Amino acid sequence: MEEEKKISKNKTANRILINTIIIYAQKFSTAALALVTTPLLLRVLGVEDYGVYTLTIGFVGMLTFFTWSLSASTQRYIAVTLGEKNYGKLAQVLSSSLLIHLVYGIIIIAVIEVINLFYVNTLLDIPESRQNTIHYILTFVAGISFFNIIAIPFVGSLRATEDFKSIAIIGFVESSLKLIMAFLLLWFSGDKLILFSALMFLVSIVIFLAYFFRVMKAKKRIYKKFVKPNSVLIKEMLSFISWSLLGALATMSRNQGVTVLINVFFGVVANAAYGIAQQINNAINILAQGVTTSMAPVLMKAAGENNNEKMLYMMRTMAKLSFFSISIFSIPTLFEMNYILELWLKVVPEGSIIFSQLIIVLVLVVLLSSGMQNVFIAIGKVKEYNIYTSFFLVINLPLSYILFKIGFSSYSIITVGIFLEIITLNIRLLLLKKYLNYKISDYFSEITQIILPTLVISVLLFFWMYVEIPKFIHLIISFISSLLIAPVIIYKFSLDSFQKEYVSNILKKMKFIKE
Repeated sequence: MEEEKKISKNKTANRILINTIIIYAQKFSTAALALVTTPLLLRVLGVEDYGVYTLTIGFVGMLTFFTWSLSASTQRYIAVTLGEKNYGKLAQVLSSSLLIHLVYGIIIIAVIEVINLFYVNTLLDIPESRQNTIHYILTFVAGISFFNIIAIPFVGSLRATEDFKSIAIIGFVESSLKLIMAFLLLWFSGDKLILFSALMFLVSIVIFLAYFFRVMKAKKRIYKKFVKPNSVLIKEMLSFISWSLLGALATMSRNQGVTVLINVFFGVVANAAYGIAQQINNAINILAQGVTTSMAPVLMKAAGENNNEKMLYMMRTMAKLSFFSISIFSIPTLFEMNYILELWLKVVPEGSIIFSQLIIVLVLVVLLSSGMQNVFIAIGKVKEYNIYTSFFLVINLPLSYILFKIGFSSYSIITVGIFLEIITLNIRLLLLKKYLNYKISDYFSEITQIILPTLVISVLLFFWMYVEIPKFIHLIISFISSLLIAPVIIYKFSLDSFQKEYVSNILKKMKFIKE
């Protein structure tokens, strides 16, 4: 029995390893392309137009906050059904999910267009020269949102079946197309903001078709045929999704809602600064996504097998490895942010540095509870989870509104988010104890192992800040120090035997590729 468990664990580790390598390859290439695209757009569009586009994406994202719930529900139902080995139900899950997403996408377009026609210039602080342009931008962004929404069932299908290779290829194509579209603006003399929005709309159509045909062609062994949606299943999925609404609303308030509130008080230049910080956020988050994306299906399937021990272990491993993978790079980035933005953007929008530094701190705090939400989705306790946790995330906006009203700076909204996330982490732990008899003391023991390497590097880099040498050499030494010291401390003091084996396999795989 023990031998069988060991073999199963090794197979799981190898599968996660391969998936992680594929995801990292795609995410790193996507980040590299995005890091080239952002300064190019800033140069071609200018700070004001870049701020307008960032604001538009954030505003529409605020209206489509339900999307996350739909995505989580789709992936959950497919992964759990696979864990149950109920292959006859899978095609019904896909078709039912697609119908839900299609109806939702049409509703979103209708809502956005009503706001676009009658309310947009009164809701948002748009420069006078761009008050007519915003109508065209919103229409194109509404179209982008529609195709992103109806692609969710197909992306969820590929993730649940662990077809990360297909996701990686399509993701790379999408990022490459965005970069190409940004380059095309250099040779266009008209309204570049409208053209860029139109080109992004075309990209969204191409990417949707890529996901659709990939699932229909590659998954015939699972989805025998595209069946009619099942009304009972739709009701079940909608019931499950409905309790995710509060969580989705909370996530929206902390992300897209921030963009709109900043615009109301500080204008589109502050939106540009926040947009730059979000690009930094996206780049460093890639490291964690490689771990969480590859482990989430394993966690979900463990729930389908009623293996709570394995599920909770995967949750702890997700938190630990995702935090480490980000902290090694994000801590030197935080201390060297001023020079990094100068090097990257040339012209740095006012407020970008402090926004970017605080975003890094927020991401690290969020990662301390990485995997917990997946557990509650997997065990079907979404209602209870969201009722208790979402309140503290939702109040981010009203608290920030009050602070802005009494004269606090634009970046105080991120500080509020950090404080509320710490409170929410403790609530998640209490819920884990209630529903799964999870020992909170075990988690704080893990937290010590997680935070120790980060504190060591942070102290070293804090003192290193005051050493005066050429900026580029200072930057290189900061990153080399973190890359050499942190992994040794992490491997030696923070990982258990399975996690060490997982990391060792990655290094062996990299060595094999190199050879």
